[in-house]
Amino acid sequence: MTDFAGDPSEDDLLAGELALGVLRGDERAAALRRVVAEPAFARAVEDWQLRLAPLLLRIEPAAAPEQLWTGIERSLPDAAAAPATIRRWRIATALSTAVAASLAVLLVARHQPVAPPPPVATVPAPTPMLAQVPTAEGLPIVSALYDASSGRLRVRTANLPSGEHAPELWVIVGDAAPRSLGMVRLNGASEHSLPQALRPALTDGAIIAVTMERPDAPSHAAPTGAVMGTARLTIV
Repeated sequence: MTDFAGDPSEDDLLAGELALGVLRGDERAAALRRVVAEPAFARAVEDWQLRLAPLLLRIEPAAAPEQLWTGIERSLPDAAAAPATIRRWRIATALSTAVAASLAVLLVARHQPVAPPPPVATVPAPTPMLAQVPTAEGLPIVSALYDASSGRLRVRTANLPSGEHAPELWVIVGDAAPRSLGMVRLNGASEHSLPQALRPALTDGAIIAVTMERPDAPSHAAPTGAVMGTARLTIV
């Protein structure tokens, strides 16, 4: 219970007017001075603000016309009771406006169609592809595993003839000319990061070929040595 120094009903009405923002000029200044000087009055204003907050947060502030209060005062039969009655009118008018505005906001929100969330594009994870190249006799000579997400090619070679030449891998797409994937180790495992320009060529169904070339460059423009075998690149 709030303890007021003056008339409790008058002070409570004044606190409500200040909380609603309907006081102007000297009345507002005097009420604000009381908030600073009188803890009980300050608590009353805070109580009003807490009760009104759910309504006032929903609407934009709008000042009532000054002539409104004058007209209400003139219509009152008892001039002595006018100040307290006007306060009640002010609070009731402000509360009615707040309630009406809040209901309007709720009705608009209720009838506003809710747009469905935009579809989220799903990008399938890149699938590894494998080519296993055998000799004419069926011996495995190259296993090439390509990871499209990183552009890395893992190669394992075996059963290749030693000599002055080294194995070079090629990719062939359709009727296009072979494109070099680079020289690889004669026998053993190696890993290669393919250039961006080559990566689109390594697709499901592309041909991987192995030739024996002179190891005078990391790669060659076209194959010139013996073809050791071919295989299709397939998704695994």
